[in-house]
Amino acid sequence: MFIFLVLISEKSAFEYGLVNHALSSAMRTLIKDYMVLIAQLEQQLRHVRIAWLVYRHKSHLKGFI
Repeated sequence: MFIFLVLISEKSAFEYGLVNHALSSAMRTLIKDYMVLIAQLEQQLRHVRIAWLVYRHKSHLKGFI
């Protein structure tokens, strides 16, 4: 992914041509969507871990609730 970021930063200027400009823009959009997806998956994983811990220690928590 680092290679794509370097390509986008170096070749996204208009003077490198319309094709490179459009390609860089499309790649930037894809990388942004990918990063959003990764963040959502990490959030879901945290939620599942918390739910699993609550389920696992449910008998211990009865005295506190």
